[in-house]
Amino acid sequence: LDELMDRGKRVLCTGSAHPRDIPKLNSALQSRLGGTLLATIEPPDFDTRLEIVRRKSQIEGVRLPEDVAEFLANRINGDVRQLESSLVGIIAKSSILKVPMSLQLAEEVSQTMLDRLPKITIDRIQQTVCEIYQISRDLLISNSRKKELTIARKIGMYLCRQYTSESLEGIGRAFKRSHSSTVYAVQGIRKEMEDSNSKIKRQV
Repeated sequence: LDELMDRGKRVLCTGSAHPRDIPKLNSALQSRLGGTLLATIEPPDFDTRLEIVRRKSQIEGVRLPEDVAEFLANRINGDVRQLESSLVGIIAKSSILKVPMSLQLAEEVSQTMLDRLPKITIDRIQQTVCEIYQISRDLLISNSRKKELTIARKIGMYLCRQYTSESLEGIGRAFKRSHSSTVYAVQGIRKEMEDSNSKIKRQV
């Protein structure tokens, strides 16, 4: 790293965590990485996903119908690799079966891709939170103000907001909380997630 930088080279590192949050990372390297420009990369929005599909199809040397490109960009909104895999699957199936790349084909291939993914629901999140904190679901959604239960409840609501398409009202109902309480809980955990030394962030 020093050699490259001494030669005026630009070095780009990517990772899923801030350098200071990586356990057992050499302290000198942690300091060096933490002292440079750090940028968070958010999940791509629809326009970015659409551009990814268009460029990938060009790289593969195929002309993808615009309605198929838009369908994929709208349907696969998680990992970019899933988006690219779905596109490659459509191209392959179209070639093997010698059928045009249509919306119907895109629906079939993308559904197969989505079926392989675990279904994340409020029930599943509540079950996971209960297992981690070793509490019952009744306690999780109870009116108890015990600190451990309050934290578990807030984390559960935050995870539901992050990983399901449920509305704040729907999440509140599942946890027997008002809309304002749900908003407060989600925003509170989001704030905790910005603090690298937060104990709650490690729990999340």
